[in-house]
Amino acid sequence: MMAPAIPRSLRLQCSLAAAISNPASLVAPDLQGLSPWGPDRLEPFRGGPHGRFLATALATDLGLSQLVAGESLGVGLRTREDVRLALQISIAPFAELRAGVRQLAAATFRKTIGNAVRKADRLMLSEFIGEEALLTATRQAETFWPSLSVFDTLDPGLLARPPEPSQPDGEAAAGDLGPWSRPVLSREIAALPAILRQTWGILHGCVDATDKTSGAILRARFGAGIADLLPAAGLLGPSVAARPVPAPQCAAAFNLLQRKVPAWSTSID
Repeated sequence: MMAPAIPRSLRLQCSLAAAISNPASLVAPDLQGLSPWGPDRLEPFRGGPHGRFLATALATDLGLSQLVAGESLGVGLRTREDVRLALQISIAPFAELRAGVRQLAAATFRKTIGNAVRKADRLMLSEFIGEEALLTATRQAETFWPSLSVFDTLDPGLLARPPEPSQPDGEAAAGDLGPWSRPVLSREIAALPAILRQTWGILHGCVDATDKTSGAILRARFGAGIADLLPAAGLLGPSVAARPVPAPQCAAAFNLLQRKVPAWSTSID
């Protein structure tokens, strides 16, 4: 007799608890400091006798510790597929998130991508978006996820490469001996071109509109500034911060991500 399968909601809660107990596996490396000490200064201690203390302190400092056993999250995980996907996205490995953001960018900014005729723009898109996602933009986006184009302003600046950093980041900066403070946005996102930075804002907006706990996890992982990346186009409200992503766009984005990121597909659950 086969043992009953563990419910997906419980598996996700266990994954969240495991990630929070080891935030170094979850949080972007350049956000893993504890003021006044930056990530580089703390790195030698993570594997030593004080490693568990540092992990607990980091999870507490980022507000992650209180998120594991939230009652509202538990109810949502048991009753709503979109909440389960939101949490899965929020704790996903960066490689999965990168693949999802590329596909979401392709579907959202398909018009801008279609108007990219300069060789430099096409090379940039091929490098940062990838050929597989570009096929989504040209062959599928208009048919399956047309509502996502409300965010597409056709701004040529979306195709601009990210600016080169003026000096080394973090504690490696020459003469930087002052106390460390956590960046508002991880280098992993800040160094991307505008088309992908805005897509990270859309991804966070969809996750946060679906489940506030999952949105808080993404902000803890990659910096509070991720909430400011959501493009204003197509949204209603007095300010960007007060404009939740509308339900149709959330549903379209989640449908796309489940189809394009194998690890997020419910068909393999």
